[in-house]
Amino acid sequence: MSVKHWLNCGGSSLSTTRIYDRLPSDAGVTFEGFEDIKLKSRESVKEKLEDFIEYCKNARKPAIRVILGEWGEGKTDAYKRYIEPKAKADGNYAFFVSASTLSNGYETPPVVKLLKTTSLSAVRFLVVVFNCIREESRETKIPDPQSYQDASSYLNATLNNLIGEQKTRRIFIFIDEFEELLLTPARLRDIISGVKETINGRYAAIDEGGEYEGCVHFIIAATPDAYYRLQVDEESALIFGGLGRRAGVIDLPQIRKEEGITFIFELLKYIYRNNLPDPLPFNNLGIFNAIFRITQGNPGNIVSLFTRLMNSARVDEKSIKVIDSGHFLRFLEKEYIFVYGGSTACLETETFYRFLKLIEDQKIKDIGKK
Repeated sequence: MSVKHWLNCGGSSLSTTRIYDRLPSDAGVTFEGFEDIKLKSRESVKEKLEDFIEYCKNARKPAIRVILGEWGEGKTDAYKRYIEPKAKADGNYAFFVSASTLSNGYETPPVVKLLKTTSLSAVRFLVVVFNCIREESRETKIPDPQSYQDASSYLNATLNNLIGEQKTRRIFIFIDEFEELLLTPARLRDIISGVKETINGRYAAIDEGGEYEGCVHFIIAATPDAYYRLQVDEESALIFGGLGRRAGVIDLPQIRKEEGITFIFELLKYIYRNNLPDPLPFNNLGIFNAIFRITQGNPGNIVSLFTRLMNSARVDEKSIKVIDSGHFLRFLEKEYIFVYGGSTACLETETFYRFLKLIEDQKIKDIGKK
């Protein structure tokens, strides 16, 4: 059944229907099956990421891209959906590491020992990055730093294990939630300096002419606000300026209304494993439009609010209520969403009830005139 067909049918007036088979996480994160729900507006992001990966195949120096998007816009999903599959299909590596893990990685005792053996920001940064990948991804080819006495020998062993004789193999490192580093300014400077010096070729082994030239590349995910603050804050601007000129930016576009409503309908199909019940669990399409408006078209917020709404309609193990405007408004009264760095109520109850009273007063006035 299509969205248009449902709209033409006018929804359902029945009170209950068959319960869903599954729900995605109400945290709004990537969930099993999400890769089958396509967002056409993100095709340009896919193309830019694939172009970058293609470029890196013949690059002789480290390169970097920055994905910009608000929380919930799909930066992490871009890694799972585009970067990791493309890299692995080409026989390369794709590693995910969170910025918070990276920050804490500088304090790991075995790593601290190695960091004391070098003053090079690039080398220090790469030691931390690879050990964090080892711990977060359980990559067995990356050795334990406890077995090494200096940073250079550790990095050489790591690259030899990962690359070996296949010098055309590439390593793509995705650093997620870079904005979290703003909470630790000192560590932020270490990491930005390390990334910049790596891109600038200060670790010769992966730079042009090195044994592993062009084998390591970075993709950083951050919010637009955090990226702007990195450029203007006096604590980081001088360091970041040199990096910013070399970092190509990929913006995540906001999804449009039609695409957002279609996305919600695809979520509905997902929770029923493409076997939609009769009647459907919504009595009109206007609720989809309201979800899109409330979440401001943010995919993560859409998934989160949709999941909580469906859970609120549960009657028992076999059935749920058909959601009408009354149920939807009662649900919204206690709900909050997180957009553009702040939490806000889904429904301004004071304004809503004032509006209802105005309508009620007008009805009473009209009855009196009759």
